[in-house]
Amino acid sequence: STGPFLSWDTFVHPSVDPLATDPALIDPATGNRYIASPGPDIAPTPHTVTGSLLGTNFFRVAFAANLETPAGFVFDPGDADIDGSPDSITITEFTASGKLYNDGANIAPVAVNDIAGVAMNATRPVRIEVAANDIDLRAVGADPFDAADPLNTNVHGINPQAVSIGTTGDYVITGTSLKGGTVKRTINIMTGRTTLDYTPPAFFTGIDTFQYVVQDTGGLKSALGPAAATVNVIVEDVTLRQVSLRTKQMKWIINGTSANQGFAQPTGLPGRTMFHTELFGAQEVPAVTTPLRGIFTMTLDETVQEINYTLQGFNIADASSAFRQAHIHTVLAGENGQVNLFLCTDLNNGPVGAPPLCNGLAAPVSGTLTAADLIAAGGTDTFADLVAGLNAGAMYVNVHTVDNPGGEIRGQIGRNVVSVYLGFSLNGTALGAAEVQPNGKWRFRGKAAVSPSRTQSVSIVTSNGSALLAQELRRR
Repeated sequence: STGPFLSWDTFVHPSVDPLATDPALIDPATGNRYIASPGPDIAPTPHTVTGSLLGTNFFRVAFAANLETPAGFVFDPGDADIDGSPDSITITEFTASGKLYNDGANIAPVAVNDIAGVAMNATRPVRIEVAANDIDLRAVGADPFDAADPLNTNVHGINPQAVSIGTTGDYVITGTSLKGGTVKRTINIMTGRTTLDYTPPAFFTGIDTFQYVVQDTGGLKSALGPAAATVNVIVEDVTLRQVSLRTKQMKWIINGTSANQGFAQPTGLPGRTMFHTELFGAQEVPAVTTPLRGIFTMTLDETVQEINYTLQGFNIADASSAFRQAHIHTVLAGENGQVNLFLCTDLNNGPVGAPPLCNGLAAPVSGTLTAADLIAAGGTDTFADLVAGLNAGAMYVNVHTVDNPGGEIRGQIGRNVVSVYLGFSLNGTALGAAEVQPNGKWRFRGKAAVSPSRTQSVSIVTSNGSALLAQELRRR
């Protein structure tokens, strides 16, 4: 494969096509391409590579005199020496290294717009795995390395490290957002995946944007220029004003404010709205303490009555916490409602025209929903009812696992819900959640099951992913 933003024609002279002049470079068993056929380790296969501009091979050895060369020695391959044979240099072994390259059929990847969120004046950037929902489709049933397979229309996938900030598709690893935020490319050395890390400008709130380009392993890039994928980052002014526990009644009093009541955004196209929510165990009823997290994005197209969505899970530890089902339900935050749409299922229990498999949600799940997929329940009987419910903030995403078949993480669509945790991070005990009201205020009230330690604190996170950690807990 090619490296990030490299292409095959920079590897050899543009007038030379070694594959055309030397078919032996293609392994007939696998379709893999080699500089030479290596053969087994015990008996390497000699191979002469032809097609060079310089003659019959790609490797040239030139004699140059050095301090060890005898005085008066002249290397002349046309001159017979004392034993009657021409001067010669023999190389019995050499090692070549490089990258496997497959020049089979290729289709350019499609970079999909992303949404993320971060708190105002955040000291840590929000890490956005932009390529996670990008598309580079391969034909089902095709051998991805066999260019001769008639089913194969695309032998390459997205290179997880080939992500460029901006719209040019050049090798750009740092940049500036529209509102002056900082964008930096980071590669996780453990997973090989790339994130774009965004830090907002000081005291900015609202929507900031930047663009990016991805490349596949065959060198093709997603759209450039104004058509490049856009990342919208919602910078949220969220506060935690009171964190207290009335010890006699064992009741929580936790409240604050947020500048955002919801996260529905127009796309700029008529009738299309994009929704974004993050999923947490604290939003379940009752709250579930779990390290699992999720991100759900969807675009509602009222013109054609269609929903396109992506659901992604994080911190899946083992099979017992793997996603088994995911649905959209009808009801307001703080209540449990009935299923209206299947997002994915591994239980073979979906409606006709089965939804995609969750596959444990080890990778993002994407799909398209229409009025035909709607299950009439909870007062949502038609697509118009669905649209009304989404606009009213009365729909939520619920993800079910083996450990929690009733639901392990949940997120309200189109509304900002604050999830509350006991402790210094979001890995503490889930206390519950509270929706941001039209006046910008939110308030959590709940019964404390146990008395926290004297050094305990409270952390919160919004549906936007904006978090305030380790806020001091006061007792009354």
